[in-house]
Amino acid sequence: MAQRNTYREDEEQEEHVNVHELMRVKKYMKPYATKLLLVIMVVISGSIIMTAMPMITKMLIDVVLPQKSYTYLYEIIAVFMLLIVLYELGLAYRTLAITRIGQMIIRDMRRDIFTHVQSLSFDYFDSRPHGKILIRIVNYINTLSDTLSSGLINVFSDVFVLIITLITMFV
Repeated sequence: MAQRNTYREDEEQEEHVNVHELMRVKKYMKPYATKLLLVIMVVISGSIIMTAMPMITKMLIDVVLPQKSYTYLYEIIAVFMLLIVLYELGLAYRTLAITRIGQMIIRDMRRDIFTHVQSLSFDYFDSRPHGKILIRIVNYINTLSDTLSSGLINVFSDVFVLIITLITMFV
C-alpha cells in the first residue's frame, strides 16, 4: 500500500549561501536599480560623514581649543551639527528606501511563486505534505525579505565605513 503525503525522514534545514540562488535575486532587483543606486550613494555619503566627524573633533582639540578661538569653535560646532543632521536624514532615507525596495522585490517574488504554484499539477500536491509546501514558500520568502530589508544594506554600509576609515587613517 502506497502512502501519500508523508515523508519518512525530515529534511535537514541547512542555511548556507548559494551564489547561484543569490544571482537569481538580481532579476528582481533590476527594475529598482536606480532607487538602489541612490541608496548606495546615500550609504557612501553617510560613510564619509561618519569618518569626517572624528577628524573634526581632532581639529577642535588640536587647533581650536589651544588657541581659545571661540569664533572657530562656534563654526566647528555648527559644521558638526550640520553633519549630524545630514547623517540622520540620510539614515532615515536609507532605512525607508531599502525597506520599501525590499518589500516591492518580495511582492514581485511572491507573485511569481503564486503563479508558479498555480501552474503545478494536482499530482505534485498529492505527493507532498501540504504544510511542507507552504512552510517552504513562506519561510524562504521571509528569510530573503529580512536579508534584503536590513542585513544586506547594513553589511554594505559597514564595509564602506571600514574602507573610508582605513583610507583616512593612512592618507
